[in-house]
Amino acid sequence: MRYRAMEGFTIIELLTTLTVIGLTLTYAVPFLNQTLNSLIARQDIAELKQAIASAREQAVHQSQQVTLCPLSGNACDNDWNAELSMFTDNNNNRQLDTGEILIRRYRQARTEATRSYTGRVISFSPTGFSGINTGSFGYCLRYGDSTDDVRSDSLVISRLGRIRPGTDSDGDGIFETASRRNIPCR
Repeated sequence: MRYRAMEGFTIIELLTTLTVIGLTLTYAVPFLNQTLNSLIARQDIAELKQAIASAREQAVHQSQQVTLCPLSGNACDNDWNAELSMFTDNNNNRQLDTGEILIRRYRQARTEATRSYTGRVISFSPTGFSGINTGSFGYCLRYGDSTDDVRSDSLVISRLGRIRPGTDSDGDGIFETASRRNIPCR
């Protein structure tokens, strides 16, 4: 009688393989989570930059004052985490009046994100200028319980209406406004 050799893994080989997989996942999952949150933050800030640039384009294209702000009723509000609205603002009164056109709405901020702006409105004249002062738009994404679990970014809007990325000049991980103060990350 001839015996065939058993084929398969021994218990030692199986346990070793499972241990290696477990250790790999222990180190890989937090890195993947951080990478995913970084991609989410980049996408959100790119959408905000596109919204601001689009407001400027609409102002120049339509030769009208165009405002981007969070609306409460028909008036601009300070809650930049709310849905943002872009509209023609012919009388520059920071509210959507009869006869003015609602051009577009942008979704509200994610629940784990904070958006802020140094003013009440982002408004562009028919020539594409944004007003008297430079403004800064801040974005923070919290993805953990620690104060270090924050991905931030900022956009600086010049008086000429140009948009440039903000900086983290002090290296603390929180981007600053044009006046070099940290954007608020609540």
